[in-house]
Amino acid sequence: MSLLAVLFLTAISSYAQIQVGLSYMDEIWQGSLNNPANQSEHRLVVILPSIGNTLSFTGPTYGDAIVEQNGTNVLDVNQIISRLEDRNQLREQFQIGTVGFSIQFANLQVGFHHTTKFDAFLDYPKELPTLIWKGNAQYIGETIPLGNNLQLSGYHEVGVSGALRLGKLELGARLKYLSGIGSLSTDQAEASLYTDPEIYQLTFNADYRLRTASSLDYRAFNDFDINYSFGQISIDKLFSGNAGIGIDLGANLDLGRLKVGASVVDMGGINWKKDVKTYTTNGSFTYEGLDIAQALTGDSVSFEQALDTLAQIFDFKESAGSYKTRLPTRAFVTAGFNLTNMWEVGAVLAGEFYQENFNPAASIYGKAKIGPWLRLGANYTIANQTYDNLGLSAVARLGPVQVYAMTDNIISAFQAENSQYFNFLAGVNLAFGKKNAADVLEGAGNDSGVRF
Repeated sequence: MSLLAVLFLTAISSYAQIQVGLSYMDEIWQGSLNNPANQSEHRLVVILPSIGNTLSFTGPTYGDAIVEQNGTNVLDVNQIISRLEDRNQLREQFQIGTVGFSIQFANLQVGFHHTTKFDAFLDYPKELPTLIWKGNAQYIGETIPLGNNLQLSGYHEVGVSGALRLGKLELGARLKYLSGIGSLSTDQAEASLYTDPEIYQLTFNADYRLRTASSLDYRAFNDFDINYSFGQISIDKLFSGNAGIGIDLGANLDLGRLKVGASVVDMGGINWKKDVKTYTTNGSFTYEGLDIAQALTGDSVSFEQALDTLAQIFDFKESAGSYKTRLPTRAFVTAGFNLTNMWEVGAVLAGEFYQENFNPAASIYGKAKIGPWLRLGANYTIANQTYDNLGLSAVARLGPVQVYAMTDNIISAFQAENSQYFNFLAGVNLAFGKKNAADVLEGAGNDSGVRF
């Protein structure tokens, strides 16, 4: 299978990575992931394993791609192509939280955590999959774009945080050491194809550079290995030669019933220096008489012959040298209002800055305390060009055990085949020593109500 086909199929199988629901879940430590100024309501929190994933994409859904014919599910290529936009994007972030803790000292809270994260981003033109599946005959006499922006990275995140309360003001910061596991990154991805209408000669123009670290061994167009292991956690990569720094900053202002906050998280990036390879192709390449669909499917021409031809066209040169990748930086503005000791309502504005794109999100929420052991929340979010995102959250406390779960789009769990936006986070904490128990949990002596 060609490298272009691998990249496109990766996109089909999986736009902003924002877990909006976490912004109002300040009753658990994980709420500080969106704003490091958020303080837990417990003096000691032991952070146990968690798992989360956010996936969004434009273009065809699973329901568009797979149709039933004679009782069998089959891939409908024509339907996929008809649903593609001029430019299509996919965004995914998968995270595994392992261990951590936070401790409260008077008005100061300090913490530590470790998380393994995997980020994916792909931006590609409609013409790329159309060319792969239907060939270039429909593009005779035209110059079509083929360039794509691919970013894959996996890394360990080790963070140290502090949050300080100064009267009504809360300030928070988190410094994160990032240790790279693997990376695939295009930093130059211009490519086009022209098919001559007279002699059907193909002209490829390419200025394409793919950088890799511990991820890809390329020997020829039809001979390469992808070493990127999704979900990999290994001690030898915890402090690798590929390292970087991330910073989170946040602030809250408590005005009684009203509490407002602002934060910016994941500023920084990784410098990839170890096991780095760069593959570059640059120039104009021509070939006479080859239909792209035939080259990839083997129809009418030898499949091996087609691959040999494409290998000559895409003449990648290997070189070395370090490179840097930036984290997807996210910003949040929040406002929460306590209606009563039991009910809170609020709003969240958020945005992600990544790969020269700004992807915004807006949400309204409400949450309730159901007795001393259960907190429930719901939110409506506009994000990723979708408007049907109903989110739910829950935190249950069984003695010192906190079990939590959230999603910004519960509908996708029941209509996955028609959804373009999925996310969830779930995990467990151990929480000890309630701070100001009478005020925080029962509302006694606090006319502004319970904040949780």
